Amino acid sequence: MVGQYSPEAIAILEKEGPKYQYGSGCLADGVLGAWLALVCGVGSPLDAKKVAGHLQAVHRYNLKRDLTHTPTRSVPATPVGTKAACCYARGPRAASCRCRSCTRTKSGPDRVPGGLAPDADGPGRAGLGRRPHLPRRYDGRVRNPFNEYECGHWYARAMSSYALLQGLSGARYDAVDKVLHLRPNLRGDFRCFLSTATGYGTVGLRSGKPFLDVKSGTIEVREIRAEA
Repeated sequence: MVGQYSPEAIAILEKEGPKYQYGSGCLADGVLGAWLALVCGVGSPLDAKKVAGHLQAVHRYNLKRDLTHTPTRSVPATPVGTKAACCYARGPRAASCRCRSCTRTKSGPDRVPGGLAPDADGPGRAGLGRRPHLPRRYDGRVRNPFNEYECGHWYARAMSSYALLQGLSGARYDAVDKVLHLRPNLRGDFRCFLSTATGYGTVGLRSGKPFLDVKSGTIEVREIRAEA
């Protein structure tokens, strides 16, 4: 152990483990690794049923529909809901498990379940339709819709919202092989925004066939691989 601790604190740490851990809590971004792997096109390293079970638990325990009496990090008391970063539904936290941000809300982890499960059809899917609190929380009347203040102004974690587009459209651009992968979670024709390091535009299905319309810059594509 690093630092100076009282005998009482040392006894707790030896019994319960290091402090600032989440212990038995349910983390809103508990499957963050699987989410990042999917965004990068690696494929989930976790069991799909366990991921679905975790998403169900997050929706059940962490979703707070009213923040009026909930302490938050950057979102003031409001009747608009959010997801708590960590929830202890099965009992109080251990003395040493003082996860610093467990009762706070953050727009980044709030979107992780949606990036993994963009629709509400399958088991364990959080669903865009079940998560209307984010657009209401940043609707421009109280908070800036272009700056989801979290740990500071223009905090990078809020950019996880882009993963929702990928989760919905299934569009992923491989700049090495120049391949545009398209595996939509939508039925029928659609159009969705796509941004890369060299350009941006729209991607989707038109008359059942994949398309890419570059609006600015360049996106070199040798092949579009569309999967049902």
